[in-house]
Amino acid sequence: KDGEVLAVIQAINKNVGSFTQQDELLLSLLGKHVGINLSNAMLFDKLHKSEARQTVLMSVLRNLNINVSAEHERIFESVTSGAKAIIDCEAVSLFLVNQHRDSLYSVVTSSTGSIDTVN
Repeated sequence: KDGEVLAVIQAINKNVGSFTQQDELLLSLLGKHVGINLSNAMLFDKLHKSEARQTVLMSVLRNLNINVSAEHERIFESVTSGAKAIIDCEAVSLFLVNQHRDSLYSVVTSSTGSIDTVN
């Protein structure tokens, strides 16, 4: 962002003579270029992470569409595993209502990658 400090560059003890205004200007210009490159690298990293999240989300959605006739558990596992990867968290729970039994159950994907169904 404009005016945000991303790094500091320092020159110490000039070998011959004292630092000049030209030295200060050159160091300042170098610092600005470093700042631009750091900012670009951070934007690239942010874009890469966003792209990875979108890829996982698309995979989950694709699995949902493909697995319409598959077992519900597989779909729920896909959703919780995908959400865990997208959000980058320790665990994700999907709570579901079993209307026939009038009860609540959950599908949990934990930090170890294990998937448990809790009735």
